[in-house]
Amino acid sequence: MSNDVNIWIGTGRLTHDPKPFTLNNGTVGCNFDIATNKTRPDRNGRKIKTTMYTTCTVFGNRATAVINYLRKGREVHVMG
Repeated sequence: MSNDVNIWIGTGRLTHDPKPFTLNNGTVGCNFDIATNKTRPDRNGRKIKTTMYTTCTVFGNRATAVINYLRKGREVHVMG
């Protein structure tokens, strides 16, 4: 049996304001999506831009900070 580990690190901009929620045990959480852009040349040297969308979920004090301080369009750095 293998022990695979995946870590994602990205920088992007929020596509909408954070969406807060509360779990049954009272823990605060929130979801937010970020858009990460990548530009690369095609065969003819023209720039091709691709966008990757990632949904993020945080809980506890980190969720409270995200809810209070981050808004649509804000640049964020995410690792998880």
